[in-house]
Amino acid sequence: MPIERVLTGGQDGVDKAAWDAALACGVPIGGTVPAGYWTKGEASRYEGKGIFRETNDADRRVIRDLAALWSGDDCAPNIALQRFLDRFYPQSTEPSDSLLDRLARTYRNVADADGTLIVHFGGPLTEGTRATFDFTNVRGKSLLVIELGRSSDVAALVARARTFIDDAGIRVLNVAGPCAGCDTVADRSAVAGRVRHLLTELFGSSRLDRRAR
Repeated sequence: MPIERVLTGGQDGVDKAAWDAALACGVPIGGTVPAGYWTKGEASRYEGKGIFRETNDADRRVIRDLAALWSGDDCAPNIALQRFLDRFYPQSTEPSDSLLDRLARTYRNVADADGTLIVHFGGPLTEGTRATFDFTNVRGKSLLVIELGRSSDVAALVARARTFIDDAGIRVLNVAGPCAGCDTVADRSAVAGRVRHLLTELFGSSRLDRRAR
């Protein structure tokens, strides 16, 4: 089944590698990014090349509601939210509002896609990648998690991802994984290159599907 759009949250790392691979293969891109994202100058090369939106109050309210449900007690809303943020970002020194925006971005991309592909590099899922995993369960969305190591068989991973996309009937694909600043990403440039290679092979096969139709 051809992929019609690739969504990510726009972080350095897996997110931008996915956008780059999609653009190289002629697959449209998009996604929800944190409020103020385009003013930071970190993603200027993507402006005008896809359908994007920034998080808003409604998106943040969803996360607050999830935090209240997850808390499961009668604690104050601000305490429930902080506990929820700590669940995914226990060591973070970022302001709570920034972390709230990041989770709101993650949830919206899961919700807007037909399914999600997580690419990681070994070890437990952490931070936004763990949130992506959890939110796919909350939304009942299709999910594939693949580990991309230095010696991974890329062709086998591509075949596995294609089967996932075809079997789940995915046209809009959300791609997520560790950001470039995460502890699991030691060699950032090499990791980005491996992810771009994997996803270029995947999206290139999707382009052939579109042409065949």
